[in-house]
Amino acid sequence: MATAACCQHDLLAACGARVAVLDLFEKAAAKVAGEIAAAGGEALAVKVNVLDRDSLAAAAGSFLRS
Repeated sequence: MATAACCQHDLLAACGARVAVLDLFEKAAAKVAGEIAAAGGEALAVKVNVLDRDSLAAAAGSFLRS
């Protein structure tokens, strides 16, 4: 599983993707965003509860502003 995730990070970076990594736990989102950045991509870590509309709206606002 970790190898597949690593390959996906490299692919996102190689394609020049700008992604928002959403997770309930900020540290987990930051870890994945850091891995994408380390591979040369651009990623924003966003703490969000996908079951909460207000949390999703706040997350959308944070990555739309960046």
